[in-house]
Amino acid sequence: MARPKKYSEEQWSDICQLAAMGFYYLLRPGEYAKSHNNARDHDNLGKPFRIRHVSFLLKNCKCHAAHLLTPRCQPCCNDFELSTMYMAMLSFNDQKSATKGDRVCQQYIGGTLCPSKALYDRVYLLIDHVGNKTNHPEGINAPLYSYFVPATAKKKASWANITTSQLTAAVRLAADSCKGLTGIPPKLINICSLCAGGGTALLCAGVGKDVTKILGRWRSDAVDVYVHTSTHTAAAGFSQKMFDAGGYKFAKEQEASTLPHLIPEEASSNAQDEHFSQLMVYNDDCDSFDDPELG
Repeated sequence: MARPKKYSEEQWSDICQLAAMGFYYLLRPGEYAKSHNNARDHDNLGKPFRIRHVSFLLKNCKCHAAHLLTPRCQPCCNDFELSTMYMAMLSFNDQKSATKGDRVCQQYIGGTLCPSKALYDRVYLLIDHVGNKTNHPEGINAPLYSYFVPATAKKKASWANITTSQLTAAVRLAADSCKGLTGIPPKLINICSLCAGGGTALLCAGVGKDVTKILGRWRSDAVDVYVHTSTHTAAAGFSQKMFDAGGYKFAKEQEASTLPHLIPEEASSNAQDEHFSQLMVYNDDCDSFDDPELG
């Protein structure tokens, strides 16, 4: 969507990059946006990814750490072109539900919503100030949600941060612009929707829940809370498949013990329960069950 007037160019480009990171890498809010110090939710605690946590895998199988990149105004032979990238990776340190040193990767696909390009641009917007007076005070420990604010006639140049509330406001603006297509009220969306939306996108793409749990670092079935299976894309084609496979048959030797035979409608609920439990018993001596109570 076009940049809203209330956002500066620097701020809006950073918001778009961070939103892409949150969606594709299934990140928690506090990992890519500035959270409040008094946040109670673990997902919103300040465990941000920093420059030193980023690395890039190139098509020649070489790995390039982000903090080794040099400003674009001072190119170095060790730098690489975006077109040579294969994957962009984030290394975990103290983030939620992750083992220190583990990595989550996303492949370069090109385009404005490419996750690898978003991470590449995010890093370079911080690296470009290295060695200058405008260098970020934390150096390679600079969080990825920081951005440079150029000097104006009234203010000096400074660094600012994209916050979780700013990202939520921006995502709701985007949701409002396409609610006619999605049918989702913007007020129901917040920054956590990016992680849930990424997981749902994996489901719709046919990726299994186990793989989604690994990518999203869900250690339990809590993934079911975030991933929505009611989306029409996930269920597309199911009715035709069920119709085509609906004419299944059991082997003759299985019929007596496994088929749910009809029982009288007037039978009590207890009798029906007993009937179905009896059907689970294997009987070698007869072809059918003879229960006087059921008739």
